[in-house]
Amino acid sequence: METHKKIGFVRKERAGELQIALQNDLFDTFEPEFLFIEAGGIPMPCFIKTRRDKGEDICCTFYDIPSERALQAFVGGQVYIELTEKQAKEYQQDSNDISGFTVKDTKGKVVGTITDIDTTTSNTLLLLDNGMLLPFHEDLLVSIDTNAQVLTMQIPEGL
Repeated sequence: METHKKIGFVRKERAGELQIALQNDLFDTFEPEFLFIEAGGIPMPCFIKTRRDKGEDICCTFYDIPSERALQAFVGGQVYIELTEKQAKEYQQDSNDISGFTVKDTKGKVVGTITDIDTTTSNTLLLLDNGMLLPFHEDLLVSIDTNAQVLTMQIPEGL
């Protein structure tokens, strides 16, 4: 059984390439032959022709995308790789991933469950299942219970 794991999003298209903002190191860890890229909310398999690193991003060309105009449909779309269940578990253990952890405030109230972590900017953000974005910084972290998969955080006022 395979699972799709989000690796980032398409930042822009330029000269037949898609620039993908990576949100984790899965792409380097597994080096897939193809990516699933959303276009109009539908993930499409795209086979990688070339790849080059560009800072924190990667730039790829694909065999099965006919034109630069077609590439435009992918800009802003989420990017996923396909992992076997075993690969996903190995990565989960290796990365100390906190996806799936419950976030509570200092009063014990559940704020949400972490669905993803955005590291594409200088401020790391936790994306919660309720759509909320939380800044993730050690100054805001009160405690981590890895057994119970709970993060207790000091939530800034107004969030």
